[in-house]
Amino acid sequence: MEHGEYGGQVSVTTQVADRVKSLRSERRWSAQRLADECARAGSSSLTRGTIAKIESGVRKSITVDELATLSGVLGVSPDVLIGAGFAAPETLSVRQATEGRGGDHAEPRASADLGSVQPAETPEPAGGIRVLLVDDQEFVRNGLRRVLRRDEGFVIAGECADGAEVPAALAAGGIDVIVMDLRMKDVDGIEATRRLRQSGSDVPVLALTTFDDDELLAGALRAGAVGYVLKDSPVRDFVRAVRVVAGGEAWLDAAVTKRVLAAYRAASTVPSEFASSTGQPASYGHAGALAASRPQPAWAILTASELEVLRALGRGETDAEIADALAISEVTVNSHLSRIFTKLDLRNRADAIVYAFDHGINAETAVEATRQQPARSPAKSTARPDTSSELRLTLLGPVRARRSGIGLDLGPIRQQALLAALVLRPDTAVSADELVNDVWGLEPPGTGGRVVPVYVHRLRKCLQVATVIVRDRSGYRFASSGVWVDAARLDELADEADGAEQAGDIAAAVALSSRALELFEGTPLAGLTGPFADGQRLRLEERRMTLSVRKLEWQLRLGHHDKAVAELLALAKEHPHSEPIAALLIRALHASDRRADGLKVYQEISTRLVRDLGVEPGKELRRVRDAILP
Repeated sequence: MEHGEYGGQVSVTTQVADRVKSLRSERRWSAQRLADECARAGSSSLTRGTIAKIESGVRKSITVDELATLSGVLGVSPDVLIGAGFAAPETLSVRQATEGRGGDHAEPRASADLGSVQPAETPEPAGGIRVLLVDDQEFVRNGLRRVLRRDEGFVIAGECADGAEVPAALAAGGIDVIVMDLRMKDVDGIEATRRLRQSGSDVPVLALTTFDDDELLAGALRAGAVGYVLKDSPVRDFVRAVRVVAGGEAWLDAAVTKRVLAAYRAASTVPSEFASSTGQPASYGHAGALAASRPQPAWAILTASELEVLRALGRGETDAEIADALAISEVTVNSHLSRIFTKLDLRNRADAIVYAFDHGINAETAVEATRQQPARSPAKSTARPDTSSELRLTLLGPVRARRSGIGLDLGPIRQQALLAALVLRPDTAVSADELVNDVWGLEPPGTGGRVVPVYVHRLRKCLQVATVIVRDRSGYRFASSGVWVDAARLDELADEADGAEQAGDIAAAVALSSRALELFEGTPLAGLTGPFADGQRLRLEERRMTLSVRKLEWQLRLGHHDKAVAELLALAKEHPHSEPIAALLIRALHASDRRADGLKVYQEISTRLVRDLGVEPGKELRRVRDAILP
């Protein structure tokens, strides 16, 4: 069977559509029952209408997340659903490979410049690198087995469905590296890694996670993981990471590491070691344990040059960036790192990064720079005023922010989801616990509500307005005054359209509703995850549908039948099971002297409703049909 992928999607062929319908029929489920099961599995996009479109062939593609949900709910692997038994090309991501995607259409993502953390050759143990897979999803483990094949020099020495099972698996011996998922129901990957380090085990852990989540990645490093790979990383990078980590080196994506550490530096204004001459930093991993055992800073034995290299490393910089900043060669950087590892008894680059973070070494340069910065006269300051009057936020599509016409980087997906949870409840206090539930749902971060002030701090910084998110006794509140938000503007235009209609100005009502609909730039809150985003996405889509239908009703009242027909045909194709849209289309066709076409529309939707949903047309749709019969 042919299948393809474009922008993270899998083509829906006739065979895919038939398999979904056949598997649903075997279970004697209606399309609504399948949609309900998908919703319980965490998917809000697989509605009754969407499933009907998939089975009828109207929907030409589905996302890999939808494929994974459908296959899981129907009790088959993604391979069975799409009819492919393919191997995973190295251009695919780990997520795609484990979810059964294939083909040669995926574009490889450029590998990060990881400096010295990737040795040219890593010697393999005799008989291959012995890998322990730890993931609570069997189909993910199946996919990882396909990637880490014996003919590539790997041996899957064991599998665990939860972090609690790892010690028993290690007791059998012979494990060279652990590939550990971070999100598991009972004992997660971070806690399992922490327990391993506390037990004295030195088997290296490579963290693997679907989520580009700063809290998770920082937690993995601090627990003692040697590196991490996102499931969206190319398969070839994942394979290299397993080899490197098994060989005793660290594997870190410099760009992600830099962002992770920047977030946590921002959240801690006073490093623990500098706050008190006797205070000790938290003990995490090998480096943290070393720090807790010394009454004075161990890094005092470093030379000035070595300390500068450690500071730069703690900021997530690559060897090339460090060399350029310090005007030295990369060979010299490597020499400094070797001496740092020896003097501080650090095992690898990951330990050094955690050590620098825990001891505040990575933040000291910034503190000194602040002290040395000469004060500017207020009259000569070129800084942008602290005002939100130029800030524009859009949520009726991908979440975006612009200030003075310039796009702003809102950070990772969960940070954007937290912003949306505040913006869509303007001037209303939301507690940290509520925000955690809104964004993470049943899979909260390990630190609970403590991650919220980190994200809020970063949002204030990237929005360039400290007062746009304020905190009071009840929680965090989005201060909407002076900020343009498309969702708020949508409500304003809809209210104005209602007022115009009540005043008898139908033409103005049509114009205002058209302006409101133009605010949509695709799927609302596109790409955001979490219960709040899922619920609001459905609400806003329903809002768009209601506005569209009302605008078309007003167009019919004005006698703009042909224009209404053109828009209704497109809308009916997008929502093939919507009776209100079908009824309006039949009325518009009848008013355009196209009664036969109107009856054909009725027959088609009647057939779809009975075939796909097992229901007869409703009273209103039958009434419209009867009205146009001769």
